[in-house]
Amino acid sequence: MNASVVPHWRPAPRARRLGTVAMLALALAFAAGHGAVLVLAAGPLVLLAIGARARAPGRISLSTTLDTARCLEGDRVTVTVAVHGAEAVAARIGAPRSVATTRFTRDAGGRLVGSLVPGRWGVLDLNIRVTVAATYRLRQVHLDLRLDPLTVLPRAPRLRATPAQRAVLARLGEHPSRTSGSGIEFAGIRDVAPGDILRDLNWSATSRRRRPLVNERVSERAADLVVAIDGFTELGGTGESTVDTAVRGATALTQVALRQRDRVGLIVFGGVLQWLTPGSGERHFYRIAEAVLAAREVMFSEVQPDVTRLPRPVLPPGALVVMFSPLVDKRAFAVVEDLRQRRVRTVVVDVLRTSPPTRFQRRRPDPLAVRVWQLDRAADRLALAQVGVPVLAWPPGTDLQTALAPLRRRR
Repeated sequence: MNASVVPHWRPAPRARRLGTVAMLALALAFAAGHGAVLVLAAGPLVLLAIGARARAPGRISLSTTLDTARCLEGDRVTVTVAVHGAEAVAARIGAPRSVATTRFTRDAGGRLVGSLVPGRWGVLDLNIRVTVAATYRLRQVHLDLRLDPLTVLPRAPRLRATPAQRAVLARLGEHPSRTSGSGIEFAGIRDVAPGDILRDLNWSATSRRRRPLVNERVSERAADLVVAIDGFTELGGTGESTVDTAVRGATALTQVALRQRDRVGLIVFGGVLQWLTPGSGERHFYRIAEAVLAAREVMFSEVQPDVTRLPRPVLPPGALVVMFSPLVDKRAFAVVEDLRQRRVRTVVVDVLRTSPPTRFQRRRPDPLAVRVWQLDRAADRLALAQVGVPVLAWPPGTDLQTALAPLRRRR
């Protein structure tokens, strides 16, 4: 960001220190009656006189830059401050508590260089206060500037593959289908047909049956995946809340699915219902990330949208819906019930990691109340399982691949 301002100069701490030394020397000389003590005041008074006669710059140009406009949680972002027309003495970044900042140092070009490390996803509005000095550092001014918004994307947990899909599209992907074709998974053997290549020949079966046989493989196709984030409630501490866990899990699924050439859609439940129709490609990942960041500002509201009015393009036929939810709001159960009525294959990942969630931890909860709460949640999970909606637990310290392991396809 570039700015040109007219500064209002004020005495710097250096000028005040010199003035204090000169006044103390004059007072000591007057009290002691020795003129030789006035020599101590001569140096500071000369420097103050030279600084008073020097002309301070009437306009200052500043430029502040971030080395990137988009980063992940925990990445280091470098901030550079350059001042033209004066000398930059110090700088300080104003940021939320989740952002860790470092001290600014001067580089070889005279610029101030510092860094910040964002600890939570979102769009950060940063400001910086630059202290500029002039006239032998006897005058200074504080200038407040606004940095460019920094988009912090959630850091996705480790995930190797998405859940197995039942319905696949007529497009190349990484999901084994029921039809034979060019793939890597073995489907069976058959007699040689015109057009077969030599490397597909099964030599062991050919030698046993005394006729040429080739390996047959299943074709690999793409699929549709819809990721849903429950933003009706947020439980847990800052950075480790249910919404943060849901967003990171949704990010991991989106990255892996797009890498497998699948189409991915998004649904964000909250104060304002937001969605994105399924798409593919790297650009679509940033569309999903920006939609989640925009939904965070209006996620928690007293407004209760009609969650049963999802448009048809959001839920294409055969799509798999993976919903990250703490399962504490009745509206979340209404969403799952509506999806099952539409015959949409749905999977719920439980992101609640506190037992039980309490707002104030001043005293230990009653063990009997905790047991009743656990039984109530077990009954809710059982009710969802009876209607065909599996509920997968994602406890702390467990990676997402382990949580999604029950959905892995078994031969």
